[in-house]
Amino acid sequence: MRSACERCARFKKRCVPAPGGCDRCARSGSRCSLDPASGGLAATHPAVCAPAALLGRFMALSDASLADLEEAEGWNQKVHTGSPGFSLSALDCITLMAETPLIDMEDSKGELEHLDLMPTIDDWAFIFSAMCGDGSEPPFLVSQDCDLYLKEFFHLPPLVRTVHLMFMSYLMAPHLTPKYYKQTRKAVVRALMEKPTFQTVQGLFILALFFGRKGQPALATSLTKIMVDLIQDLRLFIDPDESPWLFHLNLTPRQKEDRRRAFWLPYELILIESATSTKEITSIPFNSDYIKAPAFVFDGYMIFKGCPLNEKRTRLWSFIITVKKHLDTPPKSIFEHLATNSTFSLLQSQLNSLRSLIPSEHLLTSEHPERLTAQDCTRFNEQISKEVPATDLCTFNAVLMASICVLNRPNLYMSSLKSSCHPLSLSHEQQSIISNSINNALDAAHGMVNLLQYFLSQTVGAPFLPNNYMNMYLFEAMVVLWFASCRMDPIWWVVLQRDKMDYWTVLRGRMMMVIQYVKSVEQRENIVGGLTPPLLNCVQAMVQEIDNHEKCLLGQLPAMDDVQIITLGMQVVSLEGDDVVGEESEPRALLGLLGMQVGGGIRWPGRTEESWRLFWKLNS
Repeated sequence: MRSACERCARFKKRCVPAPGGCDRCARSGSRCSLDPASGGLAATHPAVCAPAALLGRFMALSDASLADLEEAEGWNQKVHTGSPGFSLSALDCITLMAETPLIDMEDSKGELEHLDLMPTIDDWAFIFSAMCGDGSEPPFLVSQDCDLYLKEFFHLPPLVRTVHLMFMSYLMAPHLTPKYYKQTRKAVVRALMEKPTFQTVQGLFILALFFGRKGQPALATSLTKIMVDLIQDLRLFIDPDESPWLFHLNLTPRQKEDRRRAFWLPYELILIESATSTKEITSIPFNSDYIKAPAFVFDGYMIFKGCPLNEKRTRLWSFIITVKKHLDTPPKSIFEHLATNSTFSLLQSQLNSLRSLIPSEHLLTSEHPERLTAQDCTRFNEQISKEVPATDLCTFNAVLMASICVLNRPNLYMSSLKSSCHPLSLSHEQQSIISNSINNALDAAHGMVNLLQYFLSQTVGAPFLPNNYMNMYLFEAMVVLWFASCRMDPIWWVVLQRDKMDYWTVLRGRMMMVIQYVKSVEQRENIVGGLTPPLLNCVQAMVQEIDNHEKCLLGQLPAMDDVQIITLGMQVVSLEGDDVVGEESEPRALLGLLGMQVGGGIRWPGRTEESWRLFWKLNS
């Protein structure tokens, strides 16, 4: 039986029993695991010293030896953070830093650790303050075990450590971002030259998110390709409980969940990159069939929150990718697309099956699609809970509505073909397919705007903000509202039994609300380049076209020879500042414009767009 207490054993110190524990713990004021009141050799969690107190005491005693530090009066007094259970003494942090080897023991050359990759107490103090709100909140990260990250900060691989410093500095202290970015760049090179682990995937995931927010989507795509290879090589898509090669590690439940998160979040990002890229979609060599969904983990206090919607959300992304693959080339004819046994019918059935698996309490749908009522807001508030946070519920419903818009967009576009798709020239079945698609797309687009309106009314800086791709979901809704207001043949409003003239005012007003929201986000986050500007420019052009809706209805759009053709592009921003350094030829979106032109002259680039542009021209 072990005779030393946990604290002495951890720091390899001699443990001398004393009343109430051991002599060393008694002198330092720490709770000893040998104390009968603590339940014997039970796991203990000393309290965390707040960064300001930690740094002040460290600077005051910087000339003292580690032995003197431990004996110094008041050094190891604990400052409670308000985070139940989580704790780490100031001395523990300094000792961990001191124990971190200067020589990389895994390097056969025995070279000294690079100066930029050495952790400092300033780094720990900053990341603690960022993750714990200066000690007022428990440590929490969706992507990994935050408690373990802080406790093992000085022993973590450089990539895992520096990438969080970089991302948190981007959100909270931009003046530090260039410094941590340079460190992360060196850490990435080193990580990719060493034997990969699941922590490598976790670090690359955070780095990909950073690139996406900083207007470097091409770099984010490159990282997702690396993550695909690493996930496959490390077999992270197989649950730890079903991985015999891990059994000898005797992983705890929180360690297993940490590995599951190393799959689920990068996997969703990989799906999003595939769904939003204008390049040819390549198949992903694994799926989520062999791993358990992210779950709630409690180890004395909350380590991981449950993610009940994550699995369903990834299935929706897989569905969007399937739809995009189907729409990569136009159908041979309109009537082939509208056939009862067509691919569209099969995809519609697949989407209906996915929707049937979603509990009603996870669906934020308004009683009246075109407007949000006070009763809707009350019901939404009741549906949001601690198990399903507002941001997760909002994002899930936005992805669901975007998938509906994506699937039904081609049929909506067919309503503008006055000759080949006039309701009187179609069979009852074909007319029903198009009218149902129009209604489904309109209801989903309005539902998306209702979500935005609800969250903006509940809080300042709505929960849309944390998701990098929310503007893409809104863009899908804007395309539907734009097309229905000024491109769809007016006869379809009669078929749909809706008053078009009143509807136009509603559509335009809702589009303007979205534009104002996106502009406010750009201004607040100082967005220059990246994903949002081309989408915003396109939506603004749509509103200008709607302002001339009478001319659109009369077919008086300018001839193509009289306007300048503008191809949307995406600006790329410097990673170390906000300077625009170039322009990427193809912006990101779920479906683009599918061959249509806004205002007669704004085009979406890409091979697929050219194919659909020719298809609409041949069938107009």
